[in-house]
Amino acid sequence: MMITDTCYSADIIPDLASRRVILMCGISGSGKTYFARNLERYGFIRVSADAIIWDKYGSAIDSLSSEMQMEVFRAADDEILEIVLRMLKDGKRVVVDSTMCKRSKRDAMRRACALAGTEPLLVYLEASLSTLSRRLESRRGVGPDDLIVPLSRLHSFVSNFQPPQSDEPHIVIPQ
Repeated sequence: MMITDTCYSADIIPDLASRRVILMCGISGSGKTYFARNLERYGFIRVSADAIIWDKYGSAIDSLSSEMQMEVFRAADDEILEIVLRMLKDGKRVVVDSTMCKRSKRDAMRRACALAGTEPLLVYLEASLSTLSRRLESRRGVGPDDLIVPLSRLHSFVSNFQPPQSDEPHIVIPQ
């Protein structure tokens, strides 16, 4: 499903009220955190990969080797899965604020949610490279919602991103 209304309210997402888990999907700068924060107003608890990493490493994450950063990101993904399952067990509604950049990550989250008796809704925020660049240029690295992403890393994110496929239930919100 394609949604062209870019105002971020629960009204633009069909059957949002019945969902227990929303998975944000998109490249850094696409608006995932902005969208997820708006869902908090509707009773969702936001679980953020960037916040998990920032709490442990702060801006020092940038000084780690690429290999170590990948390990940190994998550990954050594992932690998100644990948090989501715990929150579902407690009857909470969750929005996962993470790139969900690989099909394997999305599949793992869908499998975990299925074990908890729910099907997540994947919300893909699709943005052009120019939009992403413009948004990321304004970041200053002052917190988990403001991580600096160098242009070279953005290009890597774009080239390695696996957008949702037709066999993955999702909605697309162009930016």
